[in-house]
Amino acid sequence: MGRKKKKETYRDKWLKEHPDIHIHLPRDVYEKLLKLENILGKSKNDIVKDLINGVVIKFEEYRKKIEEEIRNKIYNECYNATLELFLESPDIFYNEIRKKYKIDPMLFSVPCLFCHKPVVFTHKDKYRDQIKDFLYSQFRDAYHDCCEEVMNGIRDTCEHMKK
Repeated sequence: MGRKKKKETYRDKWLKEHPDIHIHLPRDVYEKLLKLENILGKSKNDIVKDLINGVVIKFEEYRKKIEEEIRNKIYNECYNATLELFLESPDIFYNEIRKKYKIDPMLFSVPCLFCHKPVVFTHKDKYRDQIKDFLYSQFRDAYHDCCEEVMNGIRDTCEHMKK
């Protein structure tokens, strides 16, 4: 009796069509390949196939593109964090601006008499001093809750009134 011929598996067929190769690279060349893999978002296998098939990889062009994307992402994250700080902790935001730029920032708005959209007053307005004087006259009795507690003897001190 003859031996039964072993049936060829899908894997065997695939390996015939896709023979494997092994290459040994110097460390510096391998590290460049790893960088390319990260920058291009492709596997080492795909990068080698592209090079063999004549696809030109412009490393510097990709590097600049990736750096720009990272810069934009970081800018947007910082921008959003700044807006969030302004919304969540305007007093901290105000103090940071005062410390860094040595100005008293001002941001105040009222609805327009005609269209009801905000008329925004800032520290850059040429009439800022008059606006500040007017606001001071309207809010001259304003105070921090914690300062009132100190004045009424409920607290010994607060962040605004150091002993």
